[in-house]
Amino acid sequence: MIEKVKREKNTITLPDSIVSELGDVEYFDIVADAERIVLTPAQDAPEKKITFADLCGKFEAWMSDDFDAPMEEFAEYM
Repeated sequence: MIEKVKREKNTITLPDSIVSELGDVEYFDIVADAERIVLTPAQDAPEKKITFADLCGKFEAWMSDDFDAPMEEFAEYM
């Protein structure tokens, strides 16, 4: 039986009848084939890409007091 689903904010909600047949599946491999989208239960969770937002608050940022002081190596050019 083919059921219709609605896409909202790039999310597709699977009908309960389909979810109950799949069991405890959290991730799917997705293939777009012509006018079809094929979902296949995936064995592993996808790799999460680390973003800047993930790292915020994880490191202490500081700047040396002499950060903008002239460097000895460039004294001849000053």
